[in-house]
Amino acid sequence: MRIQTLTLKNFRNYEDETFTFDGGLNVLYGRNAQGKTNCAEAVFYLCTGTSPRARKDRQMIRAGQESAHIAALADTRFGSVRIEADIFESRREVRINGSKIARNADLLGNIDGVFFSPSELRIVQDGPEERRRFLNVSLSQMSRSYYTALVRYNKILEQRNALLKSRDLSLVFETLPVWDAQLCRYAAEIVRRRGEYIAMLSPLAAERHARLTDGAEQLSISSERKYAGEEGEIEQALLRERVFRKLRARRPPRLHRLRPPPRRFEDRHRRQRGARVRLAGADAHRRPRHQAGGGGNFPPPIWAAAGG
Repeated sequence: MRIQTLTLKNFRNYEDETFTFDGGLNVLYGRNAQGKTNCAEAVFYLCTGTSPRARKDRQMIRAGQESAHIAALADTRFGSVRIEADIFESRREVRINGSKIARNADLLGNIDGVFFSPSELRIVQDGPEERRRFLNVSLSQMSRSYYTALVRYNKILEQRNALLKSRDLSLVFETLPVWDAQLCRYAAEIVRRRGEYIAMLSPLAAERHARLTDGAEQLSISSERKYAGEEGEIEQALLRERVFRKLRARRPPRLHRLRPPPRRFEDRHRRQRGARVRLAGADAHRRPRHQAGGGGNFPPPIWAAAGG
């Protein structure tokens, strides 16, 4: 995949700019706060429909303007594709080859991209939410079925939790098993896909980590997978999980809402010199040896493999 041109209008600090890229490695350089990262953000937005930096789309609109426009023309293995996005205060319009799309799922996979910046240290330093975000963004670009399962899981979870607030207890206990079954169905696909992705990523990360440390350290990445096996087996294991049985058996006043998939699915460990190190450990273990003492803002090589 190669991006030929990128057009930015009223996007961040850009009033009207068009970039033309070469077929090889392209480097953007300049002083701080000149818009280098903004350019990369725009590309990633056209890849995924989300910004790696802004919580709200309107934050990307240039100050004093009502809307922003970004567009890219790219060569992919499926041919040439043009993606455009018009961002407004409370909505957006995305078009692929001139045709407006209504679902974000239709955008994913047209242009694949990896956004890598010093802020990605959050994957290691922060809680499992950041690691889930990394997995979700990566897998959603690779698999539309994963993205669909993730969207449906979150929607069912929201509806299920709303049900638990109902005062109609007969309705709660009558329909709760139905919601549980649907929830486990999509959770099983999410768990399986994440496990497969981590297994694929592990040898790549190990090779790059060894290169960066001159072979002084060995790195392995794994997930604590309580639910193993095929998707159907994972689904059945989730249905049997104590949390679901207890939830239905508890007295009504003690009903609780469920949270997203348990953190054990995404909690990762690193093994260095045979020692198991949790990612929440000391800062010295979050970086390779050559960075541990000197600090620096470089992302840890553990995730450099994401670019493949």
